[in-house]
Amino acid sequence: RFRWLPSVVSPISEVKEGRPRRARPEVKGRKKENGRNGANGSSKEGMVRLTLGAGKSHGVRPADVVGTIAYHASIPGSTIGEISILDNYTLVDVPREYLEQTLTKAGKYQIHKKVVSLELA
Repeated sequence: RFRWLPSVVSPISEVKEGRPRRARPEVKGRKKENGRNGANGSSKEGMVRLTLGAGKSHGVRPADVVGTIAYHASIPGSTIGEISILDNYTLVDVPREYLEQTLTKAGKYQIHKKVVSLELA
């Protein structure tokens, strides 16, 4: 059984005048307008941007990109940087120190049993 107890009514507090909003500070991780790292297009120091010839329309997921590059180029998957999967291609950042061995294996990369190209962006 429930017993209803009389509710306690408290007075409404006085409404204070609001303060004007400050400008939003730059959020960590947000790219600057010209935040690219030189001619290679990567946004991080020491990384090089590559183009992979498959994208969303091919069913590409980030794990596919990391897996195929790490496996075929024999590099640690944890070193692979930013991945941007677009409709028909994917942009991926790899460390400059692994660039040569990554591009040497071009022609062997496969995603969903299809050979995909990999080249400098």
